[in-house]
Amino acid sequence: KGENTIEVIKEWGWFELDYIRIDNPTENVSWNISKSPVNKNASAEAKKLYSFLLDNFGKTSFSGQFMNEDISYTSANSEFSYIKDISGKYPAIYGADLIDYSPSRISRGSTSIAIDDVIKWHKEEKGISSVMWHWNAPTDLIDQGDQLWWRGFYTEATTFDIAKVLSDTTSERYSLLISDIDAIAIQLKKLQAENIPILWRPLHEAEGKWFWWGAKGPDACKKLWILLYNRLTYHHGINNLIWVWTTSDSNAAIDWYPGDEYVDILGVDVYLPEGDFGISSFMFDNLRKIFNGRKLLAMS
Repeated sequence: KGENTIEVIKEWGWFELDYIRIDNPTENVSWNISKSPVNKNASAEAKKLYSFLLDNFGKTSFSGQFMNEDISYTSANSEFSYIKDISGKYPAIYGADLIDYSPSRISRGSTSIAIDDVIKWHKEEKGISSVMWHWNAPTDLIDQGDQLWWRGFYTEATTFDIAKVLSDTTSERYSLLISDIDAIAIQLKKLQAENIPILWRPLHEAEGKWFWWGAKGPDACKKLWILLYNRLTYHHGINNLIWVWTTSDSNAAIDWYPGDEYVDILGVDVYLPEGDFGISSFMFDNLRKIFNGRKLLAMS
């Protein structure tokens, strides 16, 4: 309390000072996180993982690494092997992408070992598994010039209009949308059959609008999230998922948020400007304040 003076004194050599930041501890938000996943029928394994994360929240950090979906984590040229070679340990979290299980990619010859490798990771290393999905648009891929079919998860590579599709549930495109979800459900059920709990992170970074699921604004994207949640949870009975919702702009997060009943963890994908090597805690501070400490936070 009271007046304070901060001095920057040169004693030897030189340094560069970007800024001085003063945090006000009175702005801290108390935590009020649910003790259970949002899915009331969550599997015992999902509940155990969620409780493990909650018990360790704010006490320690678990590092992860995303894997190339074409090779196994045990391959000599994998990121996982590289990390183990130089550190002596694998990361705690294996990150997989279901990108090549998208039907519009499979129809063009794509294959993936991601699901099999997650199962192998779980059985052999007993680590945590995180799964995301760069969802190639179900149809309407531009597939010419620089926008080839394998870039079909980007807004610029497809004319698929999610707002229009969701407004007509009798259309062929809506049926294709559901078929895509059902195709991914087949893969997720393989993990459920092995009793593997999954940090499930679909529809990431929507507010950036660089992916088609965010291209038509927050309302359409929130509807899609809820459709995906209901289809996987209630229609397919997939209960091993812990739902991770991801933002890359914490200031815009509240407008894109589908609701507490559909989200277990708030994730932040941090993209700092080139040359900015500062800390990223402001993103977490913003989310904590915006959502009043209701959810676990992660650097997703």
